[in-house]
Amino acid sequence: MSQGPAGPRARPSGLWTGRSSGRVERALENGRLAAECAAVGLLWAAFSLPVVTAGAAWLAAATVFDAWTRDEEPKLLPTFVAALRTQLRTGLIAEVALAVIGAAGYFDIRFAGAAHVPGAWLERLALALIAAGAAGLVLLVLADRAHTGGGVRDSLRGALALAGAAPWAVPLVVFAAAVCATLVAIIPALLLIVAGPLAYAVSVVHARARLRSESAPASAEPSLPNAEPTPATERAAWQGRTR
Repeated sequence: MSQGPAGPRARPSGLWTGRSSGRVERALENGRLAAECAAVGLLWAAFSLPVVTAGAAWLAAATVFDAWTRDEEPKLLPTFVAALRTQLRTGLIAEVALAVIGAAGYFDIRFAGAAHVPGAWLERLALALIAAGAAGLVLLVLADRAHTGGGVRDSLRGALALAGAAPWAVPLVVFAAAVCATLVAIIPALLLIVAGPLAYAVSVVHARARLRSESAPASAEPSLPNAEPTPATERAAWQGRTR
């Protein structure tokens, strides 16, 4: 785990020249990235043991990975400690939101299955997708909060704006969460570190969506070269001819 001061992320120095050097550097950097993601996941698991601190710990992980997208590397442990002091309320709001979404989705799916009506499976699928999309939006809100440091409402508006500018953002977050859940189902021990890779994926999606939103061309009114002349333009043209 890197605990150096915040600054540009260090790159492994090349030991060989040519293509092999580039491959080795990429392999070393990828290994370092995976190790630090796992370290963040372990810190999240440790700081989430009281349960009520899980949301604040997630915000700490999101803060670390948001800094990575700017080629900065904050200290991990102090970032988590600071988040528990300053982000506990916001983290609790996120936890409650996810709990409500999960409970509502679960009971709606159960009731739809118990109704035994034609097409109930389609309704269950739609409810599951809606719940997953809402949970993905909450994760995107937390990533926006980590990036901007704004309030809950501002972060919600920011996440909704990004989701509108980049419609693939929420589906990608849901897909990343589904992949992580599948891996945990196959290897339960990954539960200790899976939060790190998932938070990293959400931060990357947020950064890409932010770039997409910032690079979107501003809408301009179309020019009308053949527009009908107005009385004002006709009067100005007549005055010009009479001079």
